[in-house]
Amino acid sequence: MNAIEQSIINFLKERHAVGILSATAAEIYSAIIPADQPKLRYKPAYKYAIERLSVRHELNAVVGPDGTYHYFIGNFASNELRASLGLPS
Repeated sequence: MNAIEQSIINFLKERHAVGILSATAAEIYSAIIPADQPKLRYKPAYKYAIERLSVRHELNAVVGPDGTYHYFIGNFASNELRASLGLPS
């Protein structure tokens, strides 16, 4: 796992520790990409980090009611996560 992927995992763990169960890709990238270097988002290491984590099953997603993917750590979306997004259990 490279440093960018580890940053994503750490960000999601920090959010989970304070009770926020998921994050959108925009929230993840806003947290891990320095504000003064927005073009980093288009570098392959950043652009494909979420996809690589998903392929390795280190990160999963559930689609919210608005069509946005909400990423979380774990195999299945918990009932709490689904309820927070307004999805049926």
